[in-house]
Amino acid sequence: MKITIFIAITGALSFTVIYNYCYNFIYFDGRPGISDDFCWGKKENCKNDTNIYSFKINIRQEEIDDLISRLNNTRQFISRLENTQTQYGVSGQILEVIRKFVMEEYNFTQRLIYLNKYPQFKTKIQGLNIHFLHIKPKNRRDLPVIPILLLHGWPSSVREFYESVPSFMSDNRQYAIELVIPTLPGFGYSDGATKPNCRTAHIANMLKILMDRLGYKRYVVHGSDWGAVVATNMATLYPENVIGFHSNFCFSFRVVTLIKILLAGLYPSAAFDDKYVNKLYPLSEYFKFLMSEAAYLHLMGTKSDTIGHTLDSTPIGLISFMFEKLSVGTNKNNIYSPTAGLEHFDLTKIMDIILFYYWFPQKAATSSRIYSENLSLNGLLEGLHNIPIHPSVLCKCVMFENEFFFLPENFLRDKYTNLVGYDIYPGIGHFAAIEANDILTEDIISFVERFFVKNS
Repeated sequence: MKITIFIAITGALSFTVIYNYCYNFIYFDGRPGISDDFCWGKKENCKNDTNIYSFKINIRQEEIDDLISRLNNTRQFISRLENTQTQYGVSGQILEVIRKFVMEEYNFTQRLIYLNKYPQFKTKIQGLNIHFLHIKPKNRRDLPVIPILLLHGWPSSVREFYESVPSFMSDNRQYAIELVIPTLPGFGYSDGATKPNCRTAHIANMLKILMDRLGYKRYVVHGSDWGAVVATNMATLYPENVIGFHSNFCFSFRVVTLIKILLAGLYPSAAFDDKYVNKLYPLSEYFKFLMSEAAYLHLMGTKSDTIGHTLDSTPIGLISFMFEKLSVGTNKNNIYSPTAGLEHFDLTKIMDIILFYYWFPQKAATSSRIYSENLSLNGLLEGLHNIPIHPSVLCKCVMFENEFFFLPENFLRDKYTNLVGYDIYPGIGHFAAIEANDILTEDIISFVERFFVKNS
């Protein structure tokens, strides 16, 4: 009797979810509760202010001293279990290496100078101060301009694009690129929303307002991780503005794609190159991997403040939590490495990201909310993920071999209707801008030159 009741309740709930999911797909009007006039900040910050203010990162010596004191007072780490590497998370031995690096080798003064090397600004959008870099080439005013919006994800920041700037600003081309690199709301030096339900569609709206304010009506957008979700939403909602979409984290959660994924499980080689079949199939192994490595997703997707406050209060906890996700995202085989792949990272760059964009501005909690706001049922029921991008938007998807969510070109066309390019690069994972910045940057430039230079 109890089993029957359980099945009936589960069936009813499933039917309700599927019905709403399909209803929103069929009747979606293209603007899921988005208004340019909505205020996500505190009431006193909701006054109309379209000014743009210069900004520099400024960390006081007392803040650095406090960080060093906390690291110095870290308890002794326990040893990892016998015959294990990183299956249980980052080991104490690796955390000790990182702790000593920050305390003894990391030069805070030099890093602050480096992070302030490019022009930075803040402007108020819908009650939130949004931080962004705005970089223009020197002495190139006579050339056609192609604006590019670059969007980061979690656990990253605008810092992941710093090495890209010289290539984008090169003098060796007959057009000019102007870069806008914003910090997502709730991350780094951008305010977090003070009201609930601020999802990626609303962030897309904020960034569209930012580009309007800077005078850009048509532009190319690139995104990685959550930045890719925001970029996809911008291309979906504003095809009149987004002329080109580029990402190393393309995805499709349309109903038709999910059906394809399930059916292709019967004969994966029909949909995938044999070399990449194991990236998604068998589905049982893929879901097993997700169950073992996606605990952070469920925790941050349900109780973002609980984990956020914890990480905002302990630097070694913040470093451990974020480095572990960077490690697995880079290559899932790092869980079988005793070093968690530490030797493959530029540790200075990783500490720049974690310390200057999460620890010092205290943004672990507010950045975590991007998970809880977007992984909720309400977010899915909006139906935006079910809407194909208008064919007027030229799309380029880059798949890196170690990406944990790997889809073939024909699946991605369900969402990215006019997919003009699809390339696979070996030996790189989810965080391409951190791992192989040069490869990603050149792919973006190649995309721009092939499709937009003549029309700029």
